[in-house]
Amino acid sequence: MKNLFRLLIPLILLFNLSCSTIRVAVDFDKNNDFSTYKTYKWIKQKKLNDFESIYKNAINKKRFAISIENELKQKGFERTEDEYDFSVVYHLRFDKKLDVTSYGYKYYPTTGYTERYIQTRAYQQGSIILDIIDRKEKLLVWRGVAEGVLSETDNPEETINRAIKAILKDFPPQG
Repeated sequence: MKNLFRLLIPLILLFNLSCSTIRVAVDFDKNNDFSTYKTYKWIKQKKLNDFESIYKNAINKKRFAISIENELKQKGFERTEDEYDFSVVYHLRFDKKLDVTSYGYKYYPTTGYTERYIQTRAYQQGSIILDIIDRKEKLLVWRGVAEGVLSETDNPEETINRAIKAILKDFPPQG
């Protein structure tokens, strides 16, 4: 039962960035000539800490790779293991958050008692970081980050695809 629970939680939670807005930020080396890039290769990821590794399972690892490869293929890039122009790697991050909302006070004059109304909501925020590294320079030349609130109700595959599409929307940068 414990193993089933450990398997289901990642499937339910992993990168269900909810129907809420996925915030995307991109940064890149403006002096890099991205027009020369035609081929890429994957970089092996380092082992994540225990908290993150619960969410990084084989099913979702494959979903991330397929989604990234599909987006890059649509943009005309080809995956290769031989000669390549740039490397691709992604990183995952999860943060536990607590939202506290105060609704004010209620005062009871006969007793002098004051009651404060507070609502708390615990949630997780997930981030996907996608890095592009130039093969010749061996330097990071482009980084895209998508983050949002994790939800138990979304389909992980759809959410992963939506986040990757948002990250790679303007890759390669023009001009």
